[in-house]
Amino acid sequence: MFNAPATLNFTHTPIPLFWTITLGPTTFSLDLATVVIALQNATFLNLSGTGTAHVTGLDDTPGVWNFSGQTFNSSTFSWSASTGVTPPTTVPEPATLLLVGSAIVGLGASVARRRRGVTS
Repeated sequence: MFNAPATLNFTHTPIPLFWTITLGPTTFSLDLATVVIALQNATFLNLSGTGTAHVTGLDDTPGVWNFSGQTFNSSTFSWSASTGVTPPTTVPEPATLLLVGSAIVGLGASVARRRRGVTS
């Protein structure tokens, strides 16, 4: 069913409004930003990527999604999504940088004194 190599064409990502569901006054939709074939063989296909979920009345939410399908006597499909916002890279606070910098300068001065034969 999922014979490799992949014949899927993702040259058109991002895909706005990949799917849309309307229930009464509320509309749910997903825009795909990226799609990657994580694993594919004759009986299993796993796709993953990123996208933005839209729900009427709520803020747009970026996240990650995963789709898997497998076949063995009968087919099974699975879809999952989560808010996978990457946490920002931590930046050392100025006091920590000052402390580490002072230690390095102190070690450098200590090595220089020893090379000159000066002791305190």
